[in-house]
Amino acid sequence: MPDRAQPGPEDDGLPIPEVGQWALKKHHFLRRYIYAFTTSMRGKWSRLHYIDLFASAGIVRIEGHGLGWGSPLLAATTAHPFSRLHVCERDEALCAALRERLKRAAQPEEPQIICGDANEVVGQIVAAVPRTSLNLAFVDPHALDELDFETLRTLATRRTDMIIFFPDLLDAIRNIEQYRGKPDSHLSRFMGTTAWERALENEPRENWPHVLFRVFRSQLESPGYSQFEEERVSRGDAKRLYKLVFCSADPTGAKLWRNVSKKHFGGQRKLFD
Repeated sequence: MPDRAQPGPEDDGLPIPEVGQWALKKHHFLRRYIYAFTTSMRGKWSRLHYIDLFASAGIVRIEGHGLGWGSPLLAATTAHPFSRLHVCERDEALCAALRERLKRAAQPEEPQIICGDANEVVGQIVAAVPRTSLNLAFVDPHALDELDFETLRTLATRRTDMIIFFPDLLDAIRNIEQYRGKPDSHLSRFMGTTAWERALENEPRENWPHVLFRVFRSQLESPGYSQFEEERVSRGDAKRLYKLVFCSADPTGAKLWRNVSKKHFGGQRKLFD
């Protein structure tokens, strides 16, 4: 598996959003999993599809590190192409920039590009994904309030591995008092249940991240997911922010994730698996 990403992008004059330096780690794991997924599955499945619900503009400006490829361009330029890309971005300017940038990365089929709210158009995206394909979805909203759990449930109607942004320390626990007692709170919609409130009762605060993940995992089991992995993403000063949650219905997917996550960004390997 190649450890180096492709050469970095250049400023093309189109909109480029700025992101924190933690995006380097997030994209490191995504790039490696995309490569492993497309390399190992292309001989076993006739079609592989990639879904990106919060795709942004395809190029990002990373704090302190210059320009980098965004998630849809990582998928569009992997060594073994996906059969088709399905991308969504609700910001019209970013969506237009992404459309132009994807034109420069030839694909087996024309990508499905939708400018809109992912929660509202996910059905349209899933309808364009064949039931016979194996799919990878990257679900990375800009904030907790942008994702409803029902959107994940809709994705699960296809054979889809998912990598999900889980903002436990970045938002959920930091703003927990704003979410308590409100069945339609951002956190309850994200989790797909209010059961997290009862689960946190009588638990010390240091256990809350584990409890929230346990509830979220239980929710994902209902549409058929059985394999789960997690990767903590931290800021440059080591402050923990959020998790990338990987889920699959097949042990093969989890094995691939464990293999690619053994090497952290920067080249160091985990001491324990």
